[in-house]
Amino acid sequence: MSNWIESLVAGIVLGIILGIFLPVGFAVLCFPVYVIFFGLSLQPFLDFMMEDGTWRFVLTFCYFLFLYGFFFGVLAVAGGENQ
Repeated sequence: MSNWIESLVAGIVLGIILGIFLPVGFAVLCFPVYVIFFGLSLQPFLDFMMEDGTWRFVLTFCYFLFLYGFFFGVLAVAGGENQ
């Protein structure tokens, strides 16, 4: 039983770490396309994110952390069950 819990916690921690680094990597890859369309100004992006205040950014960030954490938690438990 404790192995199941350890796998879930490890998967959630891994998911949170990837939830931080994968969007950052995606943003770095998309940055040249963004520059082509909008130039070096971050104002269109900031206007979109802050349209409803900072809540849109915070909720999106928390949602991705939860999604990655849950997904990798389930994968870790499934992998632990097969061993």
